[in-house]
Amino acid sequence: MREHRNIVVAAGKHGRKILLGAFCGMALLSCMSQAPAMLNDRKAAISGRGTVGMSSSDATRIMLTRAARMTLDHGFRYFQIAGSRTAASIRDGMFSIQPGANIMINVYREGEINQRGQAVWDAENIAAGGRIKPSVSNQHSRASHAWP
Repeated sequence: MREHRNIVVAAGKHGRKILLGAFCGMALLSCMSQAPAMLNDRKAAISGRGTVGMSSSDATRIMLTRAARMTLDHGFRYFQIAGSRTAASIRDGMFSIQPGANIMINVYREGEINQRGQAVWDAENIAAGGRIKPSVSNQHSRASHAWP
């Protein structure tokens, strides 16, 4: 009987610590967010559904910010927009994404792509509130911008 009482007393003392530890662990896990899934190890789709009805400049800013967040969440630094020229284009020297359009991005780590290459976006710069412009090589004219 005495042993049983000692076990109950010990469980009461340590049970609070265990319960508190479990509660703190659950609280920390609930704060973590999982990065959205990518299509493969280098390509992701960014939904433009939330930009329907916006101006082209607002849609472009929001979509590039989403692309930057996706890029950084998966441990990459740079991205390029891939695919359709109707969703994303350069007109009169200005880059724009059509409101409501979905885009595909290819992502790259530091040193994997020439960051001064054709239409390469620096996700860290965008996420920090920096300029939202692609790095464009001087070798390419405005009319020659193509996405891989």
